[in-house]
Amino acid sequence: MHILTISEVYPSKEKPQYGVFIKQQVDELKCLGYDVDVLMPMRGGRNGDIIETHGYFQCIFKNQR
Repeated sequence: MHILTISEVYPSKEKPQYGVFIKQQVDELKCLGYDVDVLMPMRGGRNGDIIETHGYFQCIFKNQR
């Protein structure tokens, strides 16, 4: 089974503790044999709105084919 996790928080080089609980869940699912991808929307624009959603949805639909 393929699982796509979409989260605004996930560890990075700049913020290694940011969203560590999401990474732990992803790691556990992988240990159980699931194929897991993580999609993290970028924040930007005015008021920190999520940007580039069109590209994210294209990615989701492309992976379903």
